[in-house]
Amino acid sequence: MASDNTPWRIYLRIAAIGLFLWLFTFSLFQDRWYVTSFTALIIAVFLSIELARNTQKHKRELKALLDAIRQKAYYDDGLPISEKETYRETFSLILSEMKNARIEKEAHYQYLNHIVSHVQVALLCFDENGRIDLFNESASSLLGIGKPDNIRQLRRVDDALEHVLMLVKDSGKESLRIHLQGEVVPLVFYASTFRLLDHFYCLVSIHNIKAELDAQEMESWKKLIRVLTHEIMNSVTPVKSLTRALRDNLEKEEKSKTAELNATGRGEVIEALRTIEGRSSGLLRFVDLYRSITRLPEPELSLFKAVDIVRNVVALLKPDFQKDEIKIISSHDGNEAMINADYDMIQQVLINLLLNAQEAVKGKKNPLIKILSGKQNGRTYIELSDNGCGISVEDADQIFIPFFTTRKNGSGIGLSLSRQIMQLHKANISFESREGEGSRFWLRF
Repeated sequence: MASDNTPWRIYLRIAAIGLFLWLFTFSLFQDRWYVTSFTALIIAVFLSIELARNTQKHKRELKALLDAIRQKAYYDDGLPISEKETYRETFSLILSEMKNARIEKEAHYQYLNHIVSHVQVALLCFDENGRIDLFNESASSLLGIGKPDNIRQLRRVDDALEHVLMLVKDSGKESLRIHLQGEVVPLVFYASTFRLLDHFYCLVSIHNIKAELDAQEMESWKKLIRVLTHEIMNSVTPVKSLTRALRDNLEKEEKSKTAELNATGRGEVIEALRTIEGRSSGLLRFVDLYRSITRLPEPELSLFKAVDIVRNVVALLKPDFQKDEIKIISSHDGNEAMINADYDMIQQVLINLLLNAQEAVKGKKNPLIKILSGKQNGRTYIELSDNGCGISVEDADQIFIPFFTTRKNGSGIGLSLSRQIMQLHKANISFESREGEGSRFWLRF
């Protein structure tokens, strides 16, 4: 940086002004020093004006610098104009530092903004007036809407959302079940409040715990089934063996002439034992069927088209549907929807759903089943709908529970098995139904 002799110039001008004022005062008391007095006064006045002009100039340059900082004019075209190189360099350094600080601040903002936008947790932040400042991509994906301006606009998703957000601001944690994309989704809200620039804000994270709850529920049923099957098998197996042995002995005794029992009594015992054996065998088959729920193999993943598996399942079951005069229509939305899953397992899920739909539309006028496959929001889906009897409100919460069935000859494991298969693939199955109007099921991958 060039040396700056401006202070010395100011000091010299002040000294010169003082000198000429002294000379002016001194000449006033001398005889006929008129020219000297006038000249000294003029020079003193001139130097004073020059000093004032320089002072004003420095004030203007300093004001220009402060204005540049205030207006965030941190680039070269925002530099104040100065005749002095040292001022220009100083201004340039100050503005350069301010520019770098602003760039660094903007970089940190963009960095944090990218982190918040791509984090897999739904986040939103609103102030005391309900105005939303932050609404990341995960929140948009979860709730199915773009960034709203105010929490009141969240009523479009669910009427209770605004109320829960106001509650969680004080309580710190709330839960809510809402309808999203045709299924009931359990959400948990966590919140923390903070103050920034004299404003209070509430930061809320929203967690979809449906997968966790479903997994826990299924695991509970698995444990229950394992206990039941263990106890039943231990009890029934020896009963079956014993009755078979007794029956064999009595049958041999019947053929022997030394038998003491008469034919009628012996026949009744044999018939009773046959009944016990038949019931035991049926119970063993029944238990073995339910035991299959807890013994699903690991999926063997492969990539296939959704439209292909739908076409194959429809072709497999179409003869039975035609026999019952049920019309089945399959279509797709035109997107190249692919599924990475175990083909046989997903096929079994579709078969279960179609057989349930077949049962539901029996006896209906113009029975119809539709299957639509495609892609939505980056996820492949298969939608199956029917115009059957539908599911009652009372039964809707139980249809995925093992053993529960509304069919006369149903086993109660079809839908439970289907949901477990979907969970193994980290996919989900959901439905909506109106009693007397029909049902609609979705598989989303």
